[in-house]
Amino acid sequence: MNKKYYLMIIVIMFSVILQACQFVIIPEVNQVPETEVVPIEEEALLFDENYDRFFDEINHKKLVIQLSNNNARLLNSVMQDYYDAFGNYRSDTFVSSDIYYEDSYGIINMEDVAFRTRGNLSRTPFLNDVGQLNLNHFKLKFNQQFSNVTREGYLFGLEELDLKFNRNQDETYMNEFGALKLYESTGVHAQRSTLIYVEVHIEESIYQVGVMTALEPIDEWFIKRRFETSENQIGDLYKSLWQQFGPANLTNSIEGTIGIKDVENNYRPAYDLKTNKVNATHEYLLLLIDVLASEDFNYKKAFVETYFDIDQLARYFAVSLLLGNPDDFRSMANNYYLYFDIVGEKYHIIPYDLDHSLGQGWDGAPVFQDQLVDTKLYHFGELFSHQTGQPIHHPLIEVIFELESFRTLYESYLEMLLDTTFHFSFFKVDIDVYKPIFEQDLRVSMLSVTFGYRNLESFIELKRQSVMAQLNETT
Repeated sequence: MNKKYYLMIIVIMFSVILQACQFVIIPEVNQVPETEVVPIEEEALLFDENYDRFFDEINHKKLVIQLSNNNARLLNSVMQDYYDAFGNYRSDTFVSSDIYYEDSYGIINMEDVAFRTRGNLSRTPFLNDVGQLNLNHFKLKFNQQFSNVTREGYLFGLEELDLKFNRNQDETYMNEFGALKLYESTGVHAQRSTLIYVEVHIEESIYQVGVMTALEPIDEWFIKRRFETSENQIGDLYKSLWQQFGPANLTNSIEGTIGIKDVENNYRPAYDLKTNKVNATHEYLLLLIDVLASEDFNYKKAFVETYFDIDQLARYFAVSLLLGNPDDFRSMANNYYLYFDIVGEKYHIIPYDLDHSLGQGWDGAPVFQDQLVDTKLYHFGELFSHQTGQPIHHPLIEVIFELESFRTLYESYLEMLLDTTFHFSFFKVDIDVYKPIFEQDLRVSMLSVTFGYRNLESFIELKRQSVMAQLNETT
């Protein structure tokens, strides 16, 4: 592959989008935040038997996060200070916690585990005005400690664990867990997840949070479990979000769009590099953006067909269409990871943050209605253009929709999913299994949404009819 290097992206495609009261400092190139990392043998981490125990086994899982009063108040104070400085609570400061995990296989205790809240628009102060716990998403970090205690391993074979509460009040608990399961069953590289009952103990105060979705983070270990590596080296992995610089739609953008997140300065690039941070050049991402900006459409088609895994891409787009998520790569140029596989020399899109899927959550209005039930197979609307009031395009989608190889695979995977897994029964199995496992917990939880079917069957049937009708028109 010919490698092209750029020192800076300076073509301004749209105005910088900043939240009110926010101030951003773009850090110097290659500035990497320091963190205390506890080394663990890679092989032991990747092949930890508890990884499958945690994600494969469906049983009652309970996680207790124990905090001191001092650490709870410290976390809340840091978040408030961050809000005062930047207008949001998105501080990434961790505090020490102890955790207790129990399932049908036994009990695991771990001391001095880094803990914090997480989330974008959903994040609130850790404690409310009277000092009680607020509902938030959480993150546990097993490779960062506040003491010199040596770890024998990470919990569940993970460096981190993400926990999301049922923000959209989905009584099926399937809008993220079920979406990821559908991706995985279709052969798309996707996070493993499970449902888990969570409590937070702040000394003597016990907060029965409720059933949360526990998610495998998309990080170096996620990549090593799914891709071949070269001499233990992996490619560039970017967390791609609509942040302060507009949508992550793979176009030439303003300075700062590509970088390494620096939370202390409230700097969150649209493409946040997660691997190879030291002496990062961003060469593969810059090359892709440059190619997609070319006026030679045949050149772009040839590049994409050569350097993308078209089969994976077709599977990803087929599942995404059926899920009806308005907040993904297709519709918002948001919530995905971009990975360049240095061994296979291929770009990959990995789905992320799916809690607006399967007819529950934001419906995409005003551009879309009804959770994208009637979305066209080859047109996803222009949410980012509507949001910014500017004619922003989606160059990768424009290219792949003109590739016969992609269109053939895309339509064949849609047909396969309609014939096999995209039925209410695929999700009903898990609803019926998880309900008796957790229903007793939910009766006394802060998050007390009890299991049910809501309108999931109706959504799936409407979506099936829409897609089948469109497929029939293409034949």
